[in-house]
This record gives sequence, C-alpha cells and structure tokens, in this order.
Amino acid sequence: MANQDQTPSRDELVQQLADVRAELKFAKHAKTAEVITPIILSGIRWSAIVLCALFGYLSVATLAGKETNAVIDIKMLLDSNVLGIIFGGGGIVYGVVQWRLKRRVIARLQPRIQAFEQQIDPSRSSSLLTEHGETNPEDR
Repeated sequence: MANQDQTPSRDELVQQLADVRAELKFAKHAKTAEVITPIILSGIRWSAIVLCALFGYLSVATLAGKETNAVIDIKMLLDSNVLGIIFGGGGIVYGVVQWRLKRRVIARLQPRIQAFEQQIDPSRSSSLLTEHGETNPEDR
C-alpha cells in the first residue's frame, strides 16, 4: 500500500519550481506590457497632435505677409452668399436623408414592436399609425 502523505521527490519539486518561475516570468511580462501600452498609445496620440500643429504653423509661416489666391477666394466667399447657400443646402439635404432613414427604420422595426406589445397585452388596441410611424390620415 502506497503512502498518500508521501513528500514529493526532488525532481517533482524542481519541476514545480520551474513551473512557478515560468508563471511569474509570464506575469511579469504581462504586467510590463499592461503598463507600457498606455504610455506608448499616449505618446503616439500626442505626437500626432504636435505634428499637426507643426504642419499648421509651417503652412502659415510660409504664407505670412503674402497675398495669395486662397485669401482672395475666402474673401469672395465671405462677401457673397455662397457660403450660406452651401451650408443651408447641406443642412436641408442632411435633414431629408435623416428623415428618410428614420422612416425606413420605423418601417423595419414596427412589426416586431407590435408583436412584443401583443405578447405583453393581447387585448391592447392599435394606435393605427401608418407603417412609417406617421399619424393615420383618417385621424387628421
């Protein structure tokens, strides 16, 4: 009968020690990476900001004191209503696109929502909205 309280052999202890050392080494490398990664990411982020500022400064310094076509074009845009027309038209186009997108999403989700409402309260009456979520034309 083998003794269950037997102490591990020397080779087993050496193997356990090697395993523990390997785990500690891995944990040390993982912690090092965990600490260094945010520092590197922050360095990249700030380097990009500094580089953009440097390029902006250099482009302004190159044109300093010189009359350029860009300045003339900007003055013409500001003096005319072109800039207002561009932004106003862009706002209208954006609004129409968002309105259409909203209608499509409501049409896509409405059957699912109605099914959920019927599961919660089968005796619930419908609001009779159109499939796009608009007021029923008969109710207007």
